[in-house]
Amino acid sequence: MPRKHITYYEVLEAFGTSECPICNLVDKSMRQRMDALLHEQVNDPGTRRKLVESRGFCAPHSRVFLELGHPLGVALIFGDILDAVINDLERNSTKHTGKCPACQWAASDESRYLSVLAAHFDDENMHDAIVNSRGFCLPHLRALMSLLSQAQRSDLRQIIISHLVSLRSELSEIVRKSDYRCNEPFGQERDAWIRVVEKLSGVRSADRSALSSF
Repeated sequence: MPRKHITYYEVLEAFGTSECPICNLVDKSMRQRMDALLHEQVNDPGTRRKLVESRGFCAPHSRVFLELGHPLGVALIFGDILDAVINDLERNSTKHTGKCPACQWAASDESRYLSVLAAHFDDENMHDAIVNSRGFCLPHLRALMSLLSQAQRSDLRQIIISHLVSLRSELSEIVRKSDYRCNEPFGQERDAWIRVVEKLSGVRSADRSALSSF
């Protein structure tokens, strides 16, 4: 069994009430990286240059960047980017030279967390955490499956099927209790309609309170 480094414990602790621990870990790491960018690295020339080359972040990661709420940091960084865009247009060019840095960070983090999870899949604590969790989003499930042995894939498949059958039952409860003839209150299934979308797409709802529920 491989040695247990800090990433092992990060993965183990990430299993909880969310639909995917890998999504949680990548999101947490992303926000930490962006927070550092807005504070410690905001005046670093190399960091600013890379962001100018990519013309900032993609739309989803720009939304995360704004959620951190740092007017000065955004003004400094995106001021440089805006200067570059103005220069592009003056030269009749809309080409940018780099990929979204945050997408590259996310890909690196996903690979790291999935590799550790696969390496420790047979660890008793890790296996118990998987069994007692809600599993993984479908994109990360597929990625994890590709790293496991045939026996491990078979084991994980049965665990995930059990999770998904339970989620399907919750959706059926929403339908049943939505019938005007039913007077039962909604229980733990009340947010299953949100969780199923997160589960199948890998998209996380940043603010569930903004979504209507039962």
